[in-house]
Amino acid sequence: MKRQCKRLRILILSPIPRADRLDKVYGTLKSVFILFLTLPLLWISESAFACAERGICDLTGVDWDEGAVVRLDGQWALYWQQILHPDQIEQSENSKPLYESPITDWNTAANSNSPYGYATYHVKLYTDHSGPLTIVFPEISSAANIYVNARLIKSFGNVASNESDELPKRSVFYYTFEPNVGVNTLTLQISNFSYVFNSLSRPILVGRPDTIINLQNKIVLQDALVFGGIIIMVFYHFYLWSIRRTRISPLYYGLFCLVVATRSTVAGSGELFGLVFGPDSFEIQFKIEFLGFALGIAFSAALIKNLYPNEVNKWFFGISFLPPLFWAVLTLVTSARIYPRLLPLFQLQAVVCGIGMVIAVVMAVKHKRQGARLFLGGFLIFFLTAVNDLLEARNLIDSVPMAHFGVFGFVLIQSLILSLRFDRAFDRAEQAEFEVRQLNEGLELKVKERTEEISTILQNVKSGFLLIDRHAVIFPGFTESCHRLLGRSIKAGDSLTNILPLYPSERDHLALAIDQVFDDLLPIEVTLGQLPRRLEYEDSIVSLSASEVRNQETNQLRAILLTINDARPLKEAERKIARNEMLLNILERKEAFKQFLQDWNKEIGQCREAIKGDDARKIKYLLHTMKGNLASFGFSELVELIHRLEDRSSVSLEDIDLIEASFDGLLKEHKNVLRLEERRQTYSITDRELKQLISLFDEAPGLTKPMRQRLSQFVESFRLAGISKFIESLEKAVQETSKALDKSVSFKVTNSDLRVSENLFPLLRTLVHLLRNAIDHGIEPPSERGAKDPIGSVELRFEEGEQALQIIVIDDGTGLDLQRISEKALDMGLVTSRELQAMDDEAIALLIFADGFSTREEVTEVSGRGVGVAAVYHAVIELGGSLRLDNHPGQGLRVILSIPASQVMFRFMQDFKSTKVA
Repeated sequence: MKRQCKRLRILILSPIPRADRLDKVYGTLKSVFILFLTLPLLWISESAFACAERGICDLTGVDWDEGAVVRLDGQWALYWQQILHPDQIEQSENSKPLYESPITDWNTAANSNSPYGYATYHVKLYTDHSGPLTIVFPEISSAANIYVNARLIKSFGNVASNESDELPKRSVFYYTFEPNVGVNTLTLQISNFSYVFNSLSRPILVGRPDTIINLQNKIVLQDALVFGGIIIMVFYHFYLWSIRRTRISPLYYGLFCLVVATRSTVAGSGELFGLVFGPDSFEIQFKIEFLGFALGIAFSAALIKNLYPNEVNKWFFGISFLPPLFWAVLTLVTSARIYPRLLPLFQLQAVVCGIGMVIAVVMAVKHKRQGARLFLGGFLIFFLTAVNDLLEARNLIDSVPMAHFGVFGFVLIQSLILSLRFDRAFDRAEQAEFEVRQLNEGLELKVKERTEEISTILQNVKSGFLLIDRHAVIFPGFTESCHRLLGRSIKAGDSLTNILPLYPSERDHLALAIDQVFDDLLPIEVTLGQLPRRLEYEDSIVSLSASEVRNQETNQLRAILLTINDARPLKEAERKIARNEMLLNILERKEAFKQFLQDWNKEIGQCREAIKGDDARKIKYLLHTMKGNLASFGFSELVELIHRLEDRSSVSLEDIDLIEASFDGLLKEHKNVLRLEERRQTYSITDRELKQLISLFDEAPGLTKPMRQRLSQFVESFRLAGISKFIESLEKAVQETSKALDKSVSFKVTNSDLRVSENLFPLLRTLVHLLRNAIDHGIEPPSERGAKDPIGSVELRFEEGEQALQIIVIDDGTGLDLQRISEKALDMGLVTSRELQAMDDEAIALLIFADGFSTREEVTEVSGRGVGVAAVYHAVIELGGSLRLDNHPGQGLRVILSIPASQVMFRFMQDFKSTKVA
């Protein structure tokens, strides 16, 4: 050992060859660090020597006053599978001990295949020293009783001859005693059933108290300083990673330093962990030691792979990274009897991987990677000290744990690399600052030129561009064309919803749609699609196209960019197309349209009478029904006009005149195409003449009574009209509604050849509301129909009974949500809570026919006013009929209207065709 120390001194004191600045710094750090590494060897090895031959250690003549330290190593008397008291050993003449060192596994000496068992070690110490001496027992990793001169001085755990009674401990122990001049005895009773290795980690030392205390204090202080220095670098590298997450190497380096620093508290010479937490942490100390070894290999492999990816093969990284992780997991979930068995295998793997890592860094130096030379020096220091620990643990060399010193040196080298990188970064920053200053000199001129260009664009572009915030407030920087397109002067800070003369429903819809966009809960394509595509007010019609504007750093929605264009040419083109479609629709259903004209004139007259009578409810019903019937023939302009009138609190005679004039104007404009005056050859008969004809049947001789009744019924049928002329309008309404709502619907009519009296016509015209309601509220979109047919079904039936005509509307949609109906009725004040509790499900369902009732939160052209189905209800009541609902939640709804037979005089024409006259 002295020869080794002299070589280290020669290496430290040898002159450093001339080189560049980086090589000088590297050489200086290397020399200083090698000196630092040799300190524990110098402190222990200068005056320490070993003694013990065949159980006797002769210490006579040792100069204790000169700081001598003796290692009680060598041949101790070993009594295998015996727990003997010192008195028993001295008194027994038949005991034949083995002779072996306490730091050697007893397996070899005892010829045992198992590391588990118990034994007694005994040595005699001869000394002529009369002053106090101190004995250091380093890292007893088992249960042990220590005797000095046949006196028990310390027990670690509980020594036993079986596993169940043993209690292991692990700690460093110091003991000061007054030796006998002459013979002294030192006895160790040891049992081991908890750990794979059974020997002491290092030799027992003896010396004067001040010498031993100073030596151990230096070792502890040295370990503490190294631990503190590494921990500081741990936090430093974690901080580097936290401020720049794209570089992962500081994280790996910090984790590597953390696990090695933590391991140094249990594997260093000072045994810091045991000094702080005591011997009760037996299992924890071993887990920390083995985890530090395993994870240190894994994180060092990850670090080198990240720094030099081209030099480290994937397969090599795999065998360097994955097996240590497996061993770490095994260490956590098993006991000290299991995971240390794999230590020799992983020590070999660590050496092989370490050599491979050194080769990879050498290749990085060859390829002139930045900082690779310094990194190679630091990694070699760490690798060599780690090999030292491995050989020392296998008792192949006489040394002390030094891996944590190696990490400290590795940290110093890495710090130097970081300093050089920062120096280069500062140089680049200074150069960049100089270049930025040069660029800034011409920046103001460039900004001025660009500002003028942008201003020219903003003033001359034909489309309007403006930004709005959540409250529709306009940002500065909108184009000049916005004034013209919006038809008024605007300024930054104005609210778009306030400056435009929109109807209340349109303003509310626009504000709600903007809120939904800024809530940013749904996909942006969905919420932007809720914004109106077109705004119409006064003489202006503009189209709107919206897009999102987000903060580039936070990705938070900052504004909505609206692109505004004049939509009047497009609107005019659409109007022409709509009128052409309207004309085709009328020509295809000319007979139905003629009936519609008769109904139209009656409804216009009824509207005027309702206004004069101040019957607001009837006005709403009539307008809503007129709107639905107009929509079935494609009168889109009149539909829009009536839709706007419905938003008003009252309707005047002038409004009705406007509706009538607009309708008459359309007919007059296209009279040459429609030719409504053309009629087929028909013959008319008055009601009086019909009555006279019936009386002739009564007077005719030879006619039986049944025959007279049959002929009278046939004549009465001339007063009836076919339901079929209403069906085309209803089919058209179903098609347009399903298309507007983007739903697939099949429509079926049963018994459409039924003939009824004209007093049923007002009710038949309101059926369009039930059909539109079924599609809007009942039929789900195809994606929400689940196991049902993606195409929804709506059916209209006319069923003849003895006492009544039943009109049934059937859909296979969601049915009625009675809970929602109840809540809405309470909110509207239609019923009280007490009344609601007394109502059955059918009564609650009938609340949908109340005036103004609707579950829609906003008004659309299809529904939302609570007028349509109410009109149906009042038409049924006026005919003396009744209304019933058959609700099947999730499956559909039946609306059953029953009209007394006396009110409709219905008959099937085939009944009369099959009549035979005798």
